[in-house]
Amino acid sequence: MISFLAVLVGVGVTSQLIYIMQAITGASDLSEILARLVISELGPVITGVILIGRSCTAIAVDLGNTKVRGEIQPLEYLGIDVDDYFVVPRIICMVISQITLALYFSIIMVLCGVFFSGFIY
Repeated sequence: MISFLAVLVGVGVTSQLIYIMQAITGASDLSEILARLVISELGPVITGVILIGRSCTAIAVDLGNTKVRGEIQPLEYLGIDVDDYFVVPRIICMVISQITLALYFSIIMVLCGVFFSGFIY
């Protein structure tokens, strides 16, 4: 899903950048603008939305089911902090996943954008 979306966004952004740059100045700095736009803006935002929509809802459902099934109360009796046991590892994994997905998305998008721009020029 991430790869497919990266290809679509890469081709769309590249075609728009080529159109705008040819109208204004000429397409000499297309790869630099594409890389800056993707790495700093689009990659983290799009992957963040996907990660929130897919994984955060699953985490919320899992934590809710844990509470309903009564799995939290025995941990509290043993003196284990429930937030440290359940929530913190998932947040750490979400951060690592966000960084990895944003990097992967950015690489695929830039490569597809450069490949597509070769066909237009």
